[in-house]
Formats: sequence, structure tokens, C-alpha cells
Amino acid sequence: MQSKIQSSLKNTLDTTFNNVAVSGTRYVYGSTIGSIRNNKVGNPDEVALCVFSTDSPGYLRGTAFDYYANRHWHVATPRVIDEFAYKTSLMNHSVPASGRGTTVLKSSRSSSLKRFYLTSQANEDASNDPVQTIEVRNIPFKGTTVFMPLGSRWMEAHSASLVVNHHGLVDHGIDVRHPYIIATASEPPKDELDLVRLQLLTHVPLRLEQVLKPLAYEICGNETDVRKKADRVVQFFVNNFDYSLTPTTPPNRTDPLLYFFEKRHAAHCEYFASGTVALLRSQGIPARYVTGYVVDELEPNKEFWVARNRDAHAWAEAYDAKTQTWFPVESTPGHRYATLTVDPTKNQSYTPSWSPQMADETIAGSFFSSINAFIVAIRANNPVLAIFRVMQAPMFLILSVMVWRRSRRIQLDLADPMDRISHKMLRKMDRRMKRMSLIRETHETMHQFADRIESVDASGGNRRHEWIEAAAKWYREFAQARYQGKPPAPMPKF
Repeated sequence: MQSKIQSSLKNTLDTTFNNVAVSGTRYVYGSTIGSIRNNKVGNPDEVALCVFSTDSPGYLRGTAFDYYANRHWHVATPRVIDEFAYKTSLMNHSVPASGRGTTVLKSSRSSSLKRFYLTSQANEDASNDPVQTIEVRNIPFKGTTVFMPLGSRWMEAHSASLVVNHHGLVDHGIDVRHPYIIATASEPPKDELDLVRLQLLTHVPLRLEQVLKPLAYEICGNETDVRKKADRVVQFFVNNFDYSLTPTTPPNRTDPLLYFFEKRHAAHCEYFASGTVALLRSQGIPARYVTGYVVDELEPNKEFWVARNRDAHAWAEAYDAKTQTWFPVESTPGHRYATLTVDPTKNQSYTPSWSPQMADETIAGSFFSSINAFIVAIRANNPVLAIFRVMQAPMFLILSVMVWRRSRRIQLDLADPMDRISHKMLRKMDRRMKRMSLIRETHETMHQFADRIESVDASGGNRRHEWIEAAAKWYREFAQARYQGKPPAPMPKF
């Protein structure tokens, strides 16, 4: 239920009331063809990510989609997939922390990160699998998406536990106000597809398949090697299409992907990536549509790499059944896939950072962590670099006040009065729970907090048992009501 709600929310631009975008655009999601293009051309110079790395990080994945239908890309939910099959093959899984993080941070002195192994293989190979680490600094105002390379093995983040989807991407659980570390290897981890995932990731809508199956055979011929088939699809697009950010509007009720193949008009990355996935699937090759950013701009002081709105991108990933691994397929004309390479002869990880003295030297609260990320973003913009060097301290104070006042104003002036009432009720309920020594953490969802409430000791008798049940029920009903756009129920009396 929780993953279904989250997918629905992201399809409506992540408009959850706990994550209001203060300024600029939100992180790219890309379920609708054309949304990435809008992200690229709308305020193109706005900083999206800052990454500390010895080499260019290249392509960082944010979202991977399961199937295409009704002119949109979708993430599978129990609503469209058999519930039993969903729970056994597609359901998100929790990843507990394996211990304290040991990687030196570049953008802060926080020592509260924890280590998470994203796959069991990563845990087994941790001692002998060469990796390169990068430090990613999100812009918190843009959303909570976590970005990582295809070859990610483990990560260190400010979190109690992570929730990872079947594509190996972090769905939620990370406090993105803090930086996070990702360790990536040269090759992606192995991923054995069961029948449910195989069928899902080879699905093509009937009308689209009728057009593309003959075309896919014409392109691939009798080739049997999956990677060579992918190369032929890439060459088909490179030789027959042009790249352009100028939008082409198909006639009403016409699928944009079908219209793209029919007219072969100039297009942007979303069309090429979507078309590639559809052609590969028409050949029976599992493939997925991926969105994220290309990080290849070095900041003027050469301290970190930057991705801006204009670096938003979509590409395809295909599955090689022989090696049981995914590989990227970049078919957009003029683009070439790039990612981190790992040299096993060199130590490309940061050195361990923790010491007893550093244990207490953390970022002073989430507010100042957000300000720190905002300042890093400002430094990456050349026009203000000189001013920043001269007025660094005054700008910090001014920006702190401005951000606080603006965020406060947004909280007070929400367009929907129901949002204002909901915020007030939630704060009041949180204060009541705090008096009972139950504090809702920033990384916890309402459902997770409700589960934690129910786990407390109810030995105080029937009265204590009743308020525990009432409080947990209220938080779950509050989340469900807000997701559905309904007013929350009154707070329980206890």
C-alpha cells in the first residue's frame, strides 16, 4: 500500500505537504514524455546535484520505471500486478544498517552516517571488490530522490534503515539534508530475474507492439547476442533521427511514442530512451526506462562536480541473461554514456574519518545542513562566484534569514486551508507523543511511526493499551487522508 501511494504521489509531481519545494524546480521524475524536456529548459542553470568525486561521476540514476501505458511510464503497484506476485517479486525491501560509516566527508564534518549494503553480493564481496566512492549532496528543496550509479554496491547515509526497490534504487529512508556516500564497482551487481519480473520488463502495449515488433526484427535481424542487438537499436536511432528540444505535439488521442516512430520527427532523450526500451522488449529482451542526471561539469574551483537542470536525462538499461547483469543503452543522438571506472590497482576510496573527537562534530541541525547545501549550489554558479568570495559571511547570514522567513511564510500561507489545518493537527499530535517519550524522526513515515508506537511496552494496563492503539491508528488514518486529499480525522482523546 505504501509503495502504491508513493508512486501515485510522484506521478503528480511529488506534491506531498511535508516536502514543499521552496524555490526552483523539483527533481526530475519523468513518467510523462516531455516532462524531462520541461525540466531541462525551465531554469536550465539551476543546480540539481553537487558530487565530490575524483573523476566525473557521469550518469546517476534516480528512477527506473516498469512499464509503459496510456502515454506514461509507470512503477508497478498491486493495483495492476497480482498482489501475491507483487509481494514475492516486486515489493520494496528494507535494508538495515550494517554498522558505522567510515568514509571521509568533503562537504561536512558529520560522523553520524551508517553503512548499508545494497545487495547481499555487495556484503559478501566487500573485502575484495574494488570500488570508487563518491559523495552526493542533494539540494533538499528539490525533493528526496536519491541518485546513484548503475554499479552501486553500498552506501553510507544519515538513516536508520533504507527501503530499496527491485531495481536496486533507494526508494526512501535517507535524510537528503545530509550528504550520502555511494561506493560503485566497474560492473553492475548480478540480478536474477524471476518470471514475474521477466514478464513485466518485456511487456509492450499491444498497439505499440504491432508496430514495433516488425521494425525490431528489421533492425536486429537474426542477431542473437543481446548487446549487439542493443547496438543495432542505437545505430537505428543515430542514423535515422535528429536530436531537438523543440517539442512536437501529436494529434489528440495519439500516443506520442507511436507518432514518434511514424513521423520520425526530431526529438529529445525521452523519446529515444522510451523507443529503445520498446524495441528491445519487442525482441524479448528485458529493458527499463531510467531517468536521472548526467554529472560532468567541474566546479570552477575544481572541488566538486555539478549537475544542473539542463543535465536531466533519460536512457535505457537492458538485461543480459548470460551474465545476469544490466547494462546501459544510450541511443540519444549526440550523447555517449559515461560512468565511473574503477582501477583495482589504485585506492579510489576516501580514508576512514571517524575518531572520538569527531563524534560530536556534526552539522548543527537540519536547518543549517540545508543552508550548507544551498551555499554549495550557489558556489557552483559562475556569475556569483566572485561576489561570494568577498561576501561569504554576510551572505550566509542573509540567506539563513531569507530561507527561514520564506519557508515559514509558505507554511503559513498554503493555498489550501486544509493543509494548514493538517499541519497544525500533526504538530499538536507530535507534541503529545513527545510528552510520552515518543518522538517522530524526520526520516520516518507515518506508517513507520505508527508501527513503532505499537511496539512500546503496554504493561501499564488497559488504559495504556488503548491510547497506544488510538495513536497508531490516528497516524495511519492521517497519512491515508492526506494522500487522498481528505481532511484528517480528529485527534483521539487519551
